[in-house]
Amino acid sequence: MKIAVCLIAGNEEKLISRALDSAFTVTDTVVVVRAIGGQAPDATLDIARARGCIVGEYRNSPANAAWPFVDDFASARNESFRLALDAGADWLMWMDCDDTLPDGTGETIRKACLETTEDWILAEYILPLHGKSVWRERLFRAGTAAWFYGCHEKCVPVSTDPDKESLKVRIRHDIRVVHEPLGEKTGSQERNLNILLARYREAQHLAFYLHYEHYLLGKREEAVRYGLEALRMQDLDGVYRYEVLINLALLAEKNEHAQDLCGRAIKLCKHRREAFNILSQLQMDAGQHAEAIATAEAALAIPCPRVPEWTHRPDCYGWKGYATLAWAHRLAGAEAQAAEI
Repeated sequence: MKIAVCLIAGNEEKLISRALDSAFTVTDTVVVVRAIGGQAPDATLDIARARGCIVGEYRNSPANAAWPFVDDFASARNESFRLALDAGADWLMWMDCDDTLPDGTGETIRKACLETTEDWILAEYILPLHGKSVWRERLFRAGTAAWFYGCHEKCVPVSTDPDKESLKVRIRHDIRVVHEPLGEKTGSQERNLNILLARYREAQHLAFYLHYEHYLLGKREEAVRYGLEALRMQDLDGVYRYEVLINLALLAEKNEHAQDLCGRAIKLCKHRREAFNILSQLQMDAGQHAEAIATAEAALAIPCPRVPEWTHRPDCYGWKGYATLAWAHRLAGAEAQAAEI
């Protein structure tokens, strides 16, 4: 049985030796992945390499290459897991550079991994500076776990065994890891905020396209769900917001609700015809013929944009605009005007 202790490290030359002292009480297979963003490296990786660790690096995505901190903690931790699996580890344990293990913990961990039939082992994580302790997933049988979320990352179950119904977890009260930074950390909140804001912008993109693809597939319930989720995002791109509003108007079950959504789209973007055309049709459905005529005429007064958005609907600027006005006149009893159009 082979255990690998996996650490990710910033510039931690003041702490790395202490962390490795603890890690090597568990196993002689220790992985250290440097993740420093755009900072100049210190001696952390040199120290780890000199002590016989498997070393690697996680580099920020090109968009975040200049950040003075890691942009995705989950990806960095997954890289440490990958290197451990490549080394043939049967069990993976994660630590941070400011974590230590009390005396005797290494032997307890080895015995626990050897004897347990479970897939994960939870251990007590002691945080003296905060006066508390919590239970954290700490050890994982190979191939049963991966990290998600760029900040405040979380390990989640995975399995490559199709016959395995669920993963089993064992809580071990006799395994403790102590979080011992050198005083209070500074800058962590600002770093986390930057990562979360970047992910929030990604979330807007994902919410919109989950709405859009479900809409195109005709999956109403899912399209509405993700559309509403996208609209709740304050900084959602204006083109995305406009598209969601008119799509939801076409999916709405009540005419008055659909008209309200079109009104919001028109208020957001008065220089596009799509929402006007949909609103005119909704007004016809509601018997509001005079209003429908006025809305259709307002749409035709809007010129075709010189540079259309990618969600541009060409028919609204051609035959459909005129057809909508003709329908409105016909429903109002003005056959002559409809025929002329």
